[in-house]
Amino acid sequence: MDCRFCKQPLRLIKEASWYVVRHCAVCDIYQTEPKGFAGLSYNERAYDEAWHTMARLSERRVLRSRTRLLKGLPVEKLQGKRLLEIGPGAGELLRAAAALGCEVLGVEMNRANAEYIRKRWGLPVLQGKFEETKFEQFFDIVVMLDVIEHIEDPRPVLASIKSILMPGGLLLLTTPNPANLFSVTSGYLVASSFGPDHVTLFTPQSLQAMLDTSGFTVVRITTYMGSIYLASALVGAIVKIFKEAAGKAFQTGILLGPRMDRPALEEASSSGMLEGGWRRGTVPTYWLKLGVWLLRVALGYILAPIWFCPERFLGPRLHLGQILAVAQPRKQ
Repeated sequence: MDCRFCKQPLRLIKEASWYVVRHCAVCDIYQTEPKGFAGLSYNERAYDEAWHTMARLSERRVLRSRTRLLKGLPVEKLQGKRLLEIGPGAGELLRAAAALGCEVLGVEMNRANAEYIRKRWGLPVLQGKFEETKFEQFFDIVVMLDVIEHIEDPRPVLASIKSILMPGGLLLLTTPNPANLFSVTSGYLVASSFGPDHVTLFTPQSLQAMLDTSGFTVVRITTYMGSIYLASALVGAIVKIFKEAAGKAFQTGILLGPRMDRPALEEASSSGMLEGGWRRGTVPTYWLKLGVWLLRVALGYILAPIWFCPERFLGPRLHLGQILAVAQPRKQ
């Protein structure tokens, strides 16, 4: 299979039951091919009342982080700026921007999400594809948070964004970083970035190249660590260390099998592995899964305030879980 962008052969990275991941060494872009029902479009998936209830449970935390994100943009003031968000999800950034004095508008493919934003926040949202939407005005800021990875070929979308941005306007986008340090070291590279929905994944270098060839000048590109990714990485590291320490007694996967097999148990017992707290018997799978899930949630809330500029604390070359880019349309 060839790259969508440079037509060079792709290297197979992972083949799962729902998707196949390949990498282009020339473009440095990861490309995913969904399989089976995982290939349903975003607009065909159900975002029901339960999903929106979960969004409401975390909206105060998300609103704070979105406000900080907007205040970090290189603009003198946000008051009166026209802001368009593509794929606003539950609408927290639109609400934060409106509270800061922006004139906001959203374009959302999913009908349920568009209706939720109108009812929850009372903000204007157009339902449909961004590329097919006609705008009667230009915008000072266009935002895409975790959207570009869902687009097979972002070039037409970026060209459309450039055409509706005011001179000196800003494009703000975020996307998962598949080559981030925490995912690699914890063994959660695929789990934290790839999936059937993420069809095009960039590294910081390849995203900068894509923006440059699409007629943008990159003002800032960096990586940061959202609390969800940091929690997943930490839990992944804990589970990995625990399984390695447990050895063959748990080699079938402590999260997968309800019992240890007898030969492994006897070998562990003879080696002294079951002494000092380890015991014979059944390990209830559901309790272990529940414990790991609770640990993820707890870490997520504890680490939620982390929304930092990594070059201030950790150095500019450290690749964290999310990429943040700010760019301006290049003058013709």
